[in-house]
Amino acid sequence: MIAAMRKASGEKKAARDAEDLRRYNVNNFKDYFSAGYPPRKLVLHPDTGRFEALTEAELADQMKAGKVKAGSAGSFKDNFATRAEYYYTE
Repeated sequence: MIAAMRKASGEKKAARDAEDLRRYNVNNFKDYFSAGYPPRKLVLHPDTGRFEALTEAELADQMKAGKVKAGSAGSFKDNFATRAEYYYTE
């Protein structure tokens, strides 16, 4: 029983650590890329969970083509866990 509890606890810790890393990257790299020249926006690939940095012109083109949609930056209630400002629809 204790071994099963340790295993479950380890799995939960790994999931929390991965989510903490993702949230850290979203919060910090968004500012990093927006301060660059040219400024870039992070766009989430939902199937892989990875982000792509696009310039505002590239983002506008992708949005006109229907490949990218505006999302939500999240809130304290959902702990910013599953939200992204922009995401790919395909």
